[in-house]
Amino acid sequence: MKKILSLTLAAVTAASVFAGCAQVSPEDASPIHAVSSSAETSAKWLRDRLGDSVNGDIFLATSDDADRFGIDISSLRDEGYVIRRNGGDTVILGSTEDGLDRGARYFANYCADQDEIDVTYGEGFRVKKLTIAGRDISEYSIYLFPDADECHTFAAQELRKYIGLACGYYPNIVNEKRGHMIVLERLLDDPTLGEEGFTLSVKDDGNLYITGGKWRGCMYGVYELLERYIGWRFFFNYQTEKYTEANEESFYYLYDSDHVDIPAGLGDTQVPSFTYRTGRHMVQAYNQYVKLKESSSVNNLSKYNGYGQSTCIGACHGLQFPIQAGAFSNYDPDMYSIFGAPQPCFTDETFIEEAREYYLNDVARLLAAGYEIGKEFSAVDVAQIDSGDFCKCKNCMNAIATERSDAAPVLYFTNIMADAIGEEYPGLWVSMLAYFGTSKPCKKTVPRDNVNISYCFYNDIGKLTCGNHPLSGEKCTEHAADGYGTSNHTYAEEFKEWCRISKRVTVWYYPGNWLLDSITNSTIKTMREDMRFFSDNGVHGIWICCANPPSEGVRESIDILGLYLFQRLLWNAEMTEEEFQAVIDDYLYVLYGEGGKFVGDYYKWLETTDMIGCWPFMLGFGDPRKRIDFSKVHDEFELCLSMFDDAVKYAPSAKAEYGVRLASRSMYVRGLISVYHDWYENGNDAQKARYTELWEYFRNLAVNSSYILSGGKCAVLSDFDISENIGAMVDRFEGSPTRVSDWYDWQKY
Repeated sequence: MKKILSLTLAAVTAASVFAGCAQVSPEDASPIHAVSSSAETSAKWLRDRLGDSVNGDIFLATSDDADRFGIDISSLRDEGYVIRRNGGDTVILGSTEDGLDRGARYFANYCADQDEIDVTYGEGFRVKKLTIAGRDISEYSIYLFPDADECHTFAAQELRKYIGLACGYYPNIVNEKRGHMIVLERLLDDPTLGEEGFTLSVKDDGNLYITGGKWRGCMYGVYELLERYIGWRFFFNYQTEKYTEANEESFYYLYDSDHVDIPAGLGDTQVPSFTYRTGRHMVQAYNQYVKLKESSSVNNLSKYNGYGQSTCIGACHGLQFPIQAGAFSNYDPDMYSIFGAPQPCFTDETFIEEAREYYLNDVARLLAAGYEIGKEFSAVDVAQIDSGDFCKCKNCMNAIATERSDAAPVLYFTNIMADAIGEEYPGLWVSMLAYFGTSKPCKKTVPRDNVNISYCFYNDIGKLTCGNHPLSGEKCTEHAADGYGTSNHTYAEEFKEWCRISKRVTVWYYPGNWLLDSITNSTIKTMREDMRFFSDNGVHGIWICCANPPSEGVRESIDILGLYLFQRLLWNAEMTEEEFQAVIDDYLYVLYGEGGKFVGDYYKWLETTDMIGCWPFMLGFGDPRKRIDFSKVHDEFELCLSMFDDAVKYAPSAKAEYGVRLASRSMYVRGLISVYHDWYENGNDAQKARYTELWEYFRNLAVNSSYILSGGKCAVLSDFDISENIGAMVDRFEGSPTRVSDWYDWQKY
């Protein structure tokens, strides 16, 4: 039997053993003792949690002091711990301070009242035994074909690394077939797998085959094997740190298992729902995009086989850059340094000729630098600048009248660019936006076969999409609140028509509100149906347009859970509701342990506060009280507080607890606004004290985590006076501002 388990409880708890710990430094007369300074944090936490109502004395120590208790914990992982009690005193030992923290929390939640305790966690590897078709993993090597590129070499290295971390055996990577193997192979021109699909199979020879499509199939197959069949999880971290090799452990998790068997006869083929899968700001904050099967915005192009920033299929105001660079004779670059500058004239022959020359030269420049069409870059972005001020010259207006669409001059220009680029560089796409005045398809003219239409479900100020229902429009019942926007029926029909007349369509997807997101509800309830709607209409790719980088200050409607779910759906848009919920539950458990189910309960509760009907997806264009039932928030604020109290209580570590507290911030915003009058302004002394306590807690949490309330960070909260400032904030909220500027000003209060 292992060393830890071989020790008898009598030896552990003998009076003579504890007598040897006379040097402990108890906190006054508390029965909870830190044996050394490394145990002080956990001891204080346990004192705060349990007080003096404990059975006997409790001694906490890390591995440096474990021998004082006669217990060898050298075989524990960093997060491991031992808890022993036999009718009297208790000892909690952690391999590290993190392990001790976890042990203290486990003791408090699950066994503090027990007379006898014998708990060991974190001994050995998380996967005790790993087999393939019943054969031990130690019989296997990893076969990598001899002419493998950097991407496939990286995939083999990742497979070896995570198998080793899971069970302790690191298979050799070989270039010749012998014995039992995990075989990495690629199919360059397979119509089924394409560029990124894969098949996982265990054949009669006992070998495990990871067969991938042209570019990244093997790599994605490796991650699927690790995740689905071995138990790894790769996720967005809720801390502010960026992914590096040094902090990598903060971004992955592995379930404990006595035995994992990859079964004989396995046959799992997957092809992504969308070829192009990415999101604004995702990579700037995190580098887990590869493991989450994102296909763009990677930094090391060769390592991940292309599809980097320069292959941004989805258009993103490509004209802005040559205009600002002075490429066009009739346009002052300085004018285009600010938002809302006038669009160029898309029917002007001089402008067209200069644009043609610029883009042809730019492609030639990329090719000369060694870029490959279809790999490092796939499209030329000729899309309009970010403005609704279009040219109203005779030619442009005639085109609009003829086509019954404001998009006519833009499509006219785009088709000319597509003809020029397609003739010189076959296989290269030309991208334009259907956005901000150009969302309606033309009646006669259709995009050239090499034109990618990037449709934006944002469109024009004054006719925004509905944020309460899926974009298919099937559940929309009316125009959006306050006269802003329209039901999603209109946008859905425009979008489907673009899909019908275009060879390729990508989507700019706006998952939440950019203005005062702390008030709004999450978009989790609609995203699954939206992704399926896009998939059913043959969309090539999705660009998740997040308003802020995912960080501690991330806005609630594009929270970390939401970003993770988007990544899952971009790969598999056909998830059932049950599968989607399982992904949510799994992710919340990984981040928050048993506390995750209470965070999940809050997300479910939040959906019950949605008002009936349609309302614009951006809060700055409508009364927030018509979107959320604040009377329900008022009445059930204490319920919400209790959900997060339970989540904090059952968080398995200090880091998980902090994550729970971060997740609670928007709940506090809603609740504190809702109960201000009854609790603080008109309440009794007890209610006022309770409100003040909650406000101070939220303020400190928000300031320390740079929480975003509206247009900026809430550092201004550091000087908040409740009676003046929060009253002004509530008054403004209740005044129902409808102008964007009003909501940006909200942060000042």
